[in-house]
Amino acid sequence: MHFLNEFYPYFHLMISIALGLLVGLQREWAESTLAGIRSFTLISLLGTLSAFVAEIYGFWLIGVGSISTLSIVLIARYLSDKESSKPQKGLVTEFSILIMYFIGVLVLKEPLIAAAIACIVAAVLHEKSELHSFVSKFDKDEIRSIMQFLLLTLVILPVIPDKSFGPHGALNLHNIWLMVIIISGISLFGYIIYKFRGQDTGILWGGILGGIISSTATTLSYSRNTRSSSQFLIFNGLIILIAWATLYIRVFLELYTVAPAFNVTFPLILMMLVSSLSIFVLWRKSRHKFTRMKLQYNPTNLMTALTFALSYTAIIYAFSYMKDHVGDSGLALLSFLSGILDVDAITLSTGRLVNKNLISHKEGFRNFFLAIVANISFKGIMALVVGGKPLFKFILIPWILSLMTGLSIFLYSFF
Repeated sequence: MHFLNEFYPYFHLMISIALGLLVGLQREWAESTLAGIRSFTLISLLGTLSAFVAEIYGFWLIGVGSISTLSIVLIARYLSDKESSKPQKGLVTEFSILIMYFIGVLVLKEPLIAAAIACIVAAVLHEKSELHSFVSKFDKDEIRSIMQFLLLTLVILPVIPDKSFGPHGALNLHNIWLMVIIISGISLFGYIIYKFRGQDTGILWGGILGGIISSTATTLSYSRNTRSSSQFLIFNGLIILIAWATLYIRVFLELYTVAPAFNVTFPLILMMLVSSLSIFVLWRKSRHKFTRMKLQYNPTNLMTALTFALSYTAIIYAFSYMKDHVGDSGLALLSFLSGILDVDAITLSTGRLVNKNLISHKEGFRNFFLAIVANISFKGIMALVVGGKPLFKFILIPWILSLMTGLSIFLYSFF
């Protein structure tokens, strides 16, 4: 940014011209009858000129310039439609002209942001058919689910206070609602990946995404989906198993970040290999049984989200309350209880304790894998209770193999 100021205002004028040419080039290529490459270049320059003049005579001139630009555009549109036998539909070019004016204004103070916005405008204008094709692939129920997810995320989340309370400040309404969004988002995003990238890609990336964010949340979400739509049992079951396998990568990265010297690499690789191998065998056996999925449930239902929020809050509160009733000797119990819901907290806290030599490497190793075993056990039980016996039967062998491997590593730590 400093080098731009050295050549002020010439570089700003050059940037304004370049951005006008960029968007104008696209409109010229699209054969817009309202404005082309020359018009957009002049409009961008008008915005920059307005910003220059406004610094001398007052910023009200920018408003006058925008109103004048809009008036000229609307008059031109009216005359063009009056003379044409086929009036234009939509206001894309008109809005593009108005945006281009303000981009020209923005060039004076924030040229990089102005350039980024201009590139986005050009891309949106150019990808007209692709965007319309993308939207046309969604049906009414799928659009409703997307809208409800945006409601949960963009409307409700910002107004929820981000303040901790309760035992040890463990409860936070903002964080609890984030978990609700994760639950809804995993299912919705995984379905969208499946819809546009095919069943194999949808399963792979849906599971990886779920494992990166929360394998426990993924298990709950897709177990619930299986209960609602049992014909998609294989699809949901494989996503759950891939999320379980991805968990080991996530906790390895967490430990490596907070405690590089806390070496649990080989045991985690072993668990990852056991889990991945069982998933691969199951996938090969079940691939021919895939059913093309149709969204027959609402993954972003507000009542479902509230029910989960209440359950999650109750578990967090109970765990935090127990901290006041156990001493140092109860660290293993806390590790087990923490791992039941989520392994991230115990992973990071154990890594820090080991890194600061507050507990031994062996004790940290033992507590960490006890939490892993608890998490595996809990997710299997969750799949049975929420998803039903058919889902549990499908994931039974990979679950047992993962559980036995984790238990073996935990017991090995005593020798």
